[in-house]
Amino acid sequence: MRRLCVVIVILYAVVADLRAQQKDEEENGVVFEQRLLLGRLLEAPSINFYIGMGRVGREGLQRDVREPGVLILQLGSADMQMLRRSPAIVEYERDYVYVSVGASSLGLRERAGALSQQWWRFGIGKESGYGYRLTEKSSLLLTSGAGLQWTYTSLRDSVPEFLAPFHDKVRFGTLRDGTLILQFSPVMGAGISFERAVVFPAHLFWKHLGSLLMESTGHWLLGQFVKRVLRARTPSAAPVVNFLLHNAFAVGWYELLRVRMNWPFASAAPMQTDALRFHLQWIF
Repeated sequence: MRRLCVVIVILYAVVADLRAQQKDEEENGVVFEQRLLLGRLLEAPSINFYIGMGRVGREGLQRDVREPGVLILQLGSADMQMLRRSPAIVEYERDYVYVSVGASSLGLRERAGALSQQWWRFGIGKESGYGYRLTEKSSLLLTSGAGLQWTYTSLRDSVPEFLAPFHDKVRFGTLRDGTLILQFSPVMGAGISFERAVVFPAHLFWKHLGSLLMESTGHWLLGQFVKRVLRARTPSAAPVVNFLLHNAFAVGWYELLRVRMNWPFASAAPMQTDALRFHLQWIF
């Protein structure tokens, strides 16, 4: 199991580095320098701190789980560049590592009969998108992101059968999120985002790989469509189109994963966590 996790991390890092390679100026007018992930973390560091509210559940679970409060710290790198063909549009990319905690004790609402729980989570992720340059120093960014994560869950009460595979264990999973960021200075910004994550009761490597390839292909095709929009008569529509297409596809895909964690392949239902988050961002 540990070897499989290491392989996945290596594959993810390779994909992230390939996506960060020098882009074709004929397509988008922006050139990102090719750097290894560690180099980006050291040369263009960023810090994101999130606070929010979550929701936890699993298909077939008959008992409610009390909504947790969520705290997240992300350390990474961020690149934000203007498009030469459309100076009013900026392109944004960020790679990060993170740790988060979610706990019913941090939540705002008490619910009679609901399960109390806590999780610790760590992982890696990537966020990208386009935005609008508002002034020389500020921008409105519309992004979508994805990540791999490992979650340790602890239930405070009796453990229902449907959550027993997750209790006091570290489980692998994936996540997708969509974010609106107001970068009101070159250094500091604030945003709001929605995250949906799935935690697998067991890692079926080949089925997960097949499902992940299908999902990634869908997002790649949407990315190619957005590039066409950037070269069309109204490139200013690209940030909104990119945001809506990628996040709508992510929400739809994760609805399919609600019943089968490796859709369309036969597999068990995952534990699913949703979180509405507010955050501050610093880019150095």
